[in-house]
Amino acid sequence: MYKLDSIFYGLRKFKFWQLSSLAFLLILVFGGFKPAESEITWGERDIIWSDFKGKPKIYSKHAAEIAYAIKLNSVQISKDSLGVKIVAVFLCNDAWTKTASDTALDHERRHFDIVEIYCRKMRKKLLENKNINTTKLNKEVAAIFDSYKKECEKVQLQYDEETNHSLNFTNQMKWNSKINRELLLLAEYAEPLVLFKMN
Repeated sequence: MYKLDSIFYGLRKFKFWQLSSLAFLLILVFGGFKPAESEITWGERDIIWSDFKGKPKIYSKHAAEIAYAIKLNSVQISKDSLGVKIVAVFLCNDAWTKTASDTALDHERRHFDIVEIYCRKMRKKLLENKNINTTKLNKEVAAIFDSYKKECEKVQLQYDEETNHSLNFTNQMKWNSKINRELLLLAEYAEPLVLFKMN
């Protein structure tokens, strides 16, 4: 049901301490791509507590909540080439905090790193599929996104469960190493733009 020439909104928010119902934010945009002031692209800089600009949910048991998006954008490079840009974005106005804990902040940053890992996996998958039919690119990208979205959600939940939302220091350190290793292994897919020859 995804069409890359449309915009789709959903929301995935991770809560520090405990997760509640989950959805996922995906914005698919064809055309110009310019992050709003309320967004931070992964790798631009580390997120800090003052970036969590959303209003805290007073009734919530959670100390913080991170919100992110995966943005996909097509770019016509030339008459015979097309690009797909895949970017992990932190959503400042939807993220909130009631804490100033450095440990909690590092935990939330790692959620964002996991999103970047799955952006890199999507880029890798697209690059490995050299015979992709650009006339069916919308369908191909949507299928890849759906597959990796489910996997990313599963890993995000596993991360929170095993680290107990950063309270299990030993497991948090194991996950930090695992996340750093994954980012390094996928370093060649850090470039957001994936190029295709038109066919």
